[in-house]
Amino acid sequence: MPSVDYGIIVANDGTWLKVKPKCPYCGHVESDWSMEHIGVPKNQDETHSVGHTCSQCRKSYRITAYKG
Repeated sequence: MPSVDYGIIVANDGTWLKVKPKCPYCGHVESDWSMEHIGVPKNQDETHSVGHTCSQCRKSYRITAYKG
């Protein structure tokens, strides 16, 4: 089962993960309007990531997906 850093997986269709970002700095969980889509890695050693900026504290971070 896939997992992510700094986010909550809302949906998984086998190819894409729909992730609600959670800021590692202030702990703010973004609204449904700010969800990110990340491809599910195909191999154990592979990761996919996307950049995001917190709407509350304005700090940037990367959400990384793992095969699991």
